[in-house]
Amino acid sequence: MKRLCFCLCTAFGILLFVLKKPIGISVLGLCAVLFVLSVCVNIFSKKKLSATLVSDDTGLKNKDMSLNFIFTGTCGEYSSKLRLRNMLTGQCEDIKVHFIISREPAQVDITVKSDTCGKIKAEFLTLRAFDFTGLTWKKARCEIKGSVNIMPDAAEIDESEEAKLKETLESDFFSNENEGFDHSEPIGIREYRQGDSYKSVHWKLSFRLGDIYVREYGEPVTDSLCIYVETGGNVPATDYDRIAAKALSLSMYLSDGGIGHYMAFYSFSQQRKVFEHIDSADSFTVALDSLLSSQPEQGKERLTEFSELFERSGISRVIEIK
Repeated sequence: MKRLCFCLCTAFGILLFVLKKPIGISVLGLCAVLFVLSVCVNIFSKKKLSATLVSDDTGLKNKDMSLNFIFTGTCGEYSSKLRLRNMLTGQCEDIKVHFIISREPAQVDITVKSDTCGKIKAEFLTLRAFDFTGLTWKKARCEIKGSVNIMPDAAEIDESEEAKLKETLESDFFSNENEGFDHSEPIGIREYRQGDSYKSVHWKLSFRLGDIYVREYGEPVTDSLCIYVETGGNVPATDYDRIAAKALSLSMYLSDGGIGHYMAFYSFSQQRKVFEHIDSADSFTVALDSLLSSQPEQGKERLTEFSELFERSGISRVIEIK
């Protein structure tokens, strides 16, 4: 609007000058002074800007999600192009944003929809800061803090996979000395206590002794299993949506069964090995956040680099997902 007014004022001055009106020179002179002043102010002014990305909650795939950008800093008018990047699949979306910072921070709401899971981060491709007249601009820099996770869909673990998992890992999961719930490894019999499952009742013995007795089962042995996610495999970027869903669903399945385990993968975004012990909701959340921002790279498989780490940690079974 400021630039439009300046252009109209300049055009009006030129018209008056052509019509040989003395006021035309005054109008053009005023426009020239404003332009020079604008250039000088923009050259010597320092623009300090900070930005934060926030969202009400975690996003879901194929659902509209509102992202709120809060801009604070030097008062003025700003124009920019934002890039929203999915750190897991590499998908990007560019959005033009215009905002004005006054005494209060500027807030910009953007609605996005993602067809894959991953951590969404934002960065400025271009950022222009205009002076108080709106006539000239200069490049500005600003890092956007904050991110939002798009959760993966739950991947189904069918009966054949479940049976194979139990058969393959049973010897590592269960102890024949401590109480637990491995129905293939009863380790003793005791009187019924409130809260015991009726599935564990030893009916024949109960009828014979006239009281209710239950079987005690083996306790899950933790820390012997690791889910390894290959983030350097030769698969299309969008396939990591499926891979992440499979890994996290398997981890949830094991956690629901009370089976502590590890999750391992290489995070190219952090340039480090991630090796998380998952035995609670908090540790699962940490592993999820790291995986969704791992920024995979094709052709850089890293499984062999984890061998020594697995050996030191007593890992006896590795489930590789790629």
